[in-house]
Amino acid sequence: MLARTVDSTEALRIGLVGEVVADDELAGRAQELALKLAAGPTVAYAKIKSTLATAAEGTLADALAAEDEAQSVLGGTSDHTEAVDAFVNKRKPIFTGK
Repeated sequence: MLARTVDSTEALRIGLVGEVVADDELAGRAQELALKLAAGPTVAYAKIKSTLATAAEGTLADALAAEDEAQSVLGGTSDHTEAVDAFVNKRKPIFTGK
């Protein structure tokens, strides 16, 4: 609110950022995170993003309806089935974005 500048150490301490890396490590770390996200449940990521946008822009009823719709859709995805199977069988899931 006061536009106070914080350095990376304080930004990490207060939870403004989740990680701090050296300048020369940034590109490699960004690539690692991009690959990790791409291997995740991308359909769920998209629904999370749209549901949060609805919650930010609309009413509580809108947010609850968006969450209900998202859960209904996501429960029927192949990624959900894969996540449950991986959990039950104690293995890492392999998501396909379907």
